[in-house]
Amino acid sequence: MNNIKISTKLFVMVFLTSFTLVAIGLYGLNNLSNVNGSLETVFKDRVVCLKQLTLIDEMYAINIEGVTQKMKDGVIDLKAGKRKIIRAQEEIDANWKAYTATYATPEEKKLSAQTEELMRNSDESLESLQSIIDKEDKVALSAFAQNELSQKIDPIISNINALIDLQVAVSKEEYDKGQEIYSDAKVHSYIIILFGIAISLSISLLIVYSIKKAILNATTVVSKLAEGDLTVDINVANNDEIGFLLEDLKGMINKFKNVISYVSSASDNIVAASQELSSSSQQMSEGATEQAAATEQVSSSMEEMVASVQQNTNNAHQTEKIAIKASADAQDGSVAVNEAVSSMKLIAEKITIISDIARQTNILALNAAVEAARAGDQGRGFAVVAAEVRKLAEKSQVAATEINELSKSSVTIAEKSGRLLGEIVPNIQHTAKLVEEINASSSEQNLGAGQINSALQQLNQVTQQNAATSEEMAASAEELSSQADQLKEIISFFRFENGSKYKASIAQPNSLTRPRRNTAKVSHLPKYKSSSNGVSLNMDSLDADYEKF
Repeated sequence: MNNIKISTKLFVMVFLTSFTLVAIGLYGLNNLSNVNGSLETVFKDRVVCLKQLTLIDEMYAINIEGVTQKMKDGVIDLKAGKRKIIRAQEEIDANWKAYTATYATPEEKKLSAQTEELMRNSDESLESLQSIIDKEDKVALSAFAQNELSQKIDPIISNINALIDLQVAVSKEEYDKGQEIYSDAKVHSYIIILFGIAISLSISLLIVYSIKKAILNATTVVSKLAEGDLTVDINVANNDEIGFLLEDLKGMINKFKNVISYVSSASDNIVAASQELSSSSQQMSEGATEQAAATEQVSSSMEEMVASVQQNTNNAHQTEKIAIKASADAQDGSVAVNEAVSSMKLIAEKITIISDIARQTNILALNAAVEAARAGDQGRGFAVVAAEVRKLAEKSQVAATEINELSKSSVTIAEKSGRLLGEIVPNIQHTAKLVEEINASSSEQNLGAGQINSALQQLNQVTQQNAATSEEMAASAEELSSQADQLKEIISFFRFENGSKYKASIAQPNSLTRPRRNTAKVSHLPKYKSSSNGVSLNMDSLDADYEKF
């Protein structure tokens, strides 16, 4: 019994109980079927037939014989009486056909055949009666009612009554048969029930005892485990589900011992590690605080540098404007000098014309003096005028020559000035471009300084956050140490082989692997890339192009 599974035991117990119930039920259903067959026979073949035979008897006695006597006595009209007789014959034929279609005993079949022969004879007499009624021959009707009618009808009624009595007798036999079936079924059912109860109860008690014994053994083991006693000896005597449970409990206890030992050792290590973690967290918190202060100082200095860079940017922007204006003014000056050179050349040309006019005037004055000399005293006054005109022409020619020389000298100087201004304008434009690049570089430097300042502020926030996190880590380490002590106190509830409470050995801190410290990771700042290559200046490289005066 110990090697049979509980599911099999319970199945056998339920199967026996179910088999007993099924046997009782099937036997009862069989008896009920027999009783139902008897009742069906009594109802269909006896009770219904009894009603049909009684109706036939009434039709012959009342609706045929009685109506005929009433027609003879004049109580009923002949036509009405004939209709009743015809209707009675129809009822008799219908009920007789229904009766003969049912089950009949041999005696009943014999009596039914005799009755049916009498009924055919009576039908011939009833046809004669209907003929008499049609002729309205009351004398013949009276003779038929007194003599022939009773002779034909009374034997039929007698046989019908005999059939009725036979139905009652057969019904009594069926009833007695049903009573006998009931008595036998009751006795046999009692026997089957008692036998089934005895077998089911015996096997059930045996199964319950075996299961109870195994459960008590398992309960004892579990109770000792609940008390923390891991020294309990588990003896597995069953090869059923409870035996499997005890085997699993045995394996669980062994694993439980290993787990408790491991948890205790781990809790000791956690205590030591949490203490070291708390100390390291305090040091990191102090370092983070100092780093935050230094970062604030650097941030303040960076803000001042940003302000200086901003001022330089503004100055470079103003210088760029001045250089652009100087370049424009130089271009305008170059244009003006070129125009002055053109004007001076035009003046020189005009002065040359004046010099030519003075020379021509001098020649004309000389000719006039010659003509005046030829004229003698009459031309003396004209000669004086011609002499004065000649002097004036000579002076004009000298002055024109001097002015022409000065004009040529001025044109040369103006051309040189225009050439120098033409050379200055590109240099001024180059200077303006350099100043523009300086301005762009200053703007980029200002932007980079702003980003550095933002990065320093973010670094300051991260440093402060690290300091707060370090303090939280220190608090968490202390809480972890406290929980490890509580865990050691909890596992001290269990007992091992020597029967004493488990005492965890505290591991030395130097035997522990120092926990790896995870430093906070600062998100990388976006790297600023300048859009230009900067400005490379050599302020003395272009000095050789300028001419000093």
